[in-house]
Amino acid sequence: LFRFAGQVIAGQGVNFNQALLDAGVTLAPNSVNPAFASGSNPVLNNAGTILTLSSNNLVERLSINPSGAAGTSGILSNGISTGTGTIRDLSVTATSGSNAVNLTSNTGATFNFNNIALTAASGSGFSATGGGTVSATQNNSSTVNTVTTTTGQAIKVTSTTIGASGLTFRSVASNGGTTTNGITRSEEHTSELQ
Repeated sequence: LFRFAGQVIAGQGVNFNQALLDAGVTLAPNSVNPAFASGSNPVLNNAGTILTLSSNNLVERLSINPSGAAGTSGILSNGISTGTGTIRDLSVTATSGSNAVNLTSNTGATFNFNNIALTAASGSGFSATGGGTVSATQNNSSTVNTVTTTTGQAIKVTSTTIGASGLTFRSVASNGGTTTNGITRSEEHTSELQ
């Protein structure tokens, strides 16, 4: 069903928590019900941050549903100084104040996203701040990136490099709230936010 750092996890009978630990991925307590039907994507639900990335992660084919207060996230990476993370073929539906994707202060890390559907209420949809490199690619048919927020900021990229392949979303929707913009991008980058 999905793979972390080259380790494939499929079907039942796998020690899910140990596989994640071996791959350097940390889940919040009580996030995982390791019994899931063969051929379906696992669904991870929690009131706190669900998936905290370390360096060199491959995360794919998941449905992540954080439902906590502001400051919690579906996918979080903070302070990574090296490595490349690939995040693809997943959906994040964040309710309450949770963020869908929150990447902060990852000075030497690179994150590549592909085929992601991000939804948030008052939290951010996609936030990358304080360093590192991010990209999001799609082919507009079988792989599509989308971000939707109710009152939270849809996309925020500040003090972070957009990779050579760009940061591309097929659709971005946000009411923006009263104090935020739908999309914020600071600094000049050689690649594009599309």
